[in-house]
Order: sequence, then structure tokens, then C-alpha cells
Amino acid sequence: MTQLLEMTTITTDADTEIRIVLFDLGIRLYTPHREFILSEIFKDKRYSLRVNLSKILHQNIEQEIKGIIEGFRPSIALIDPWTIFPCKRDVAFQTANLITDTDFNLKSQLIFNTLLKDNKTLKIILGSWMDPHSFSNEDAILLDQLLSRKDFYLWGISENDFVDYNQSPLEAAKSTRPHTRYFRDRILNTEKKSKIIPYLHSIPRDFYHKALKFKDWEDFEFNFHVPGSLGSYPNRQAVRKIIMETSSSEYKTLVSLNETLRTNFSKLKSPFLLDAINYTYYDLIKKSSVNFVDGGRMQYVTMKYLEVPMCGSLILSPKTTSLEKYGFVSNTHYVEYNAAPEFFFLNNQSKSEWNEIRENAHKLILEKHSTDRRIKQLMFMFKYILKYENHNKFTYDNGNLVNSEKQVID
Repeated sequence: MTQLLEMTTITTDADTEIRIVLFDLGIRLYTPHREFILSEIFKDKRYSLRVNLSKILHQNIEQEIKGIIEGFRPSIALIDPWTIFPCKRDVAFQTANLITDTDFNLKSQLIFNTLLKDNKTLKIILGSWMDPHSFSNEDAILLDQLLSRKDFYLWGISENDFVDYNQSPLEAAKSTRPHTRYFRDRILNTEKKSKIIPYLHSIPRDFYHKALKFKDWEDFEFNFHVPGSLGSYPNRQAVRKIIMETSSSEYKTLVSLNETLRTNFSKLKSPFLLDAINYTYYDLIKKSSVNFVDGGRMQYVTMKYLEVPMCGSLILSPKTTSLEKYGFVSNTHYVEYNAAPEFFFLNNQSKSEWNEIRENAHKLILEKHSTDRRIKQLMFMFKYILKYENHNKFTYDNGNLVNSEKQVID
């Protein structure tokens, strides 16, 4: 525990209500994280309104938005990043997310242009679902201009979470979105960083794939697993290689099934295949006693750090400073990986001391990283900004939201 937990705690004010609107285009993201958050935000229909404009003719969108703003009178409008930034709604994005509307680009631009004219509603860019490492210079300039306005904030990655790494020319040539420094240079290295509302991942308490009870180690079907893509994750690649060389044919079959589904999805873009991908993804996590998780070269804390404990499995991970912000402590909430993969997987067979670590991680997720708790914290920050018309002054430490006076917000 850090010293922050011994300091003053401020209770979130549940009596003050704010009205929130999101003008959506009915997008179902390839990953489900966005929906976890939005379903919680828009649960109370009295004070929140999520409007799907995908069926509205583009020539009627501006009028539709203006009418809703006039009638609903929102305090805050949430804006998806692809609504604003062209580079975030490119062909790769639309293809991956089953977007077939030929007017998608035009409708996105119309939503943004209409909200841009409204200077009474606070606008929050949902930046937690975009990778700022791949920002184009044009989009970084646009974000700079928006955050210069009083009515725009970004909810997303902050200065301490942005890790620079030099992408090789070969990697950049292969990537559809090469890494850039525009976000750091134009936002994080300027006073605009104070317009960033801090973000941490969260997961619903009633997460569909959660473990109903912890398995005994001998009841797991597989010993080790590496969930997710291998991409720009050299540690994952090394660990996966060892696992595939030493695992059973049943494990290899399930891994092959998931990979085949992904390949077919990239060709057929079927919602059924997307459901099957997600099911097999979580099924492998639940069936494996230990899951190797890491944030790659950018040291992101990915959703896997929350998903694995909720599925009842143990995290094996390198130590990073980003994990401390979530409250993860090495060898208390995860087993620290600091050896060559051959040494760890061939020599570390003892799991008797890992039960407590697994339980600690599960408890940490439920106590500090549930979606309902995250939304309460988010609403507190929204209300603060609306009340004081001031820049955001909050950060996360040890899984807790704290203000500039180091008081815990709960």
C-alpha cells in the first residue's frame, strides 16, 4: 500500500446529476472494452442519451443533433475519436470493425462539425480507444486546436503512460499505422497535457467469462498460455515459442482454432466469427492456469491484466511502472517474469505459493477496477470540471483516483 491510502478520502457526490449524450454510428468494436464503459454510462436513461445516427440520412444529421441538444440539454457530449480524426477511421479501421456504410466518413465529419459549433456543451473525446502513438501530424494539430478551447477535454493516455520507442524502418514499413511523436510533441510536452482526463481500464463485476470459483491447479487443462496477438510483443513471441514446443496437442488445436477464426474473420467480416473469436479467446485463458501478459514495447497495461484474474487464472508478467498505477505489486498480484523463457517454463513447476497471488489479483480487480467504480470516478471528474470551469487535476495511483492534494476520491 502507498501512503496515499492513509490520506483524506473524498466521497463522490451522488446527488449532483449531469446529462450526457453520445452521437453514435452503431459501431461494434473488434474489442469489447468500449461497450463495457458505455453501457454503464448510459444505464440511467433519465440523465443519459445514446443516439444511433447510422440510419439517419447524412443531409438530416445536423438538424437531428441540434434538435436533441436543444431538447435534452446535455451537460457533456462524448465524442468517439474516429468522429474527429480521419486517420482513426481509415480503411483498416472500417474493415476491422465491419463498417459497410459508404457514408461513414461523411456522417462522422457532420457529427463533429455540428458539435464544434456548439460552445455550451462540454465535449469529452473518448481517447481511451485510440492509439496516440500512431497520430498523424494533421490530427495532432487538430487535437492541439481542440484542447486549446475551453469546451474540449481528452479522456485517455496521460504523460506518464506514454512510452516512446524507436520503431525500426522495417517495422514502420510493415505497419499500417507507423509510430510517431506528434502526440508527445504537440500535447504531452505542452500545457495541453492538463486537458487530459486520466484513464484506467475496467471490467464489469458480472463479466460473462468470470470464474465462479477458483480451480485447483490440477483441474486446469493447460499449464501456460499467451493470450492476444503477438504483433510488436517480442516477449510474447519468445514465450509462445516455448509453450508451443512443450504443450499438448489439445492446446495447440485450440490455439489453431482461434487463429483460424481470426484469419477467416479478416476475410469474411462475420459478426458470428467475431463472437467465436472472443469466446475461444476467453476459453483459453480460463483453461490455462498461468497466462503470460505484457504491454509490449509501449508498456501498456492491457485489458488482459484484468481479464486473467477475473477468469480465475494467474498472471505471469514483466514488471513495469504502469502496473503500479493500477495497484499491481510484483509477486503479490502477479508472478514477475524476469528470466529467459526456457529457464522459467522448464524449471518453475511449483504452484503451491501462487494461490494467494491469484486471489490477491482477483480481489484487486473487484475492489478497484470494476466498471461501475470507474464510472463513478469519471463522473466526479466531469462534475469538477463543470463546476469550477478549470483544468482537470486528477491522476491514478495504486489503483485509486487522487486529486492534486493527494486525496483519494472514492
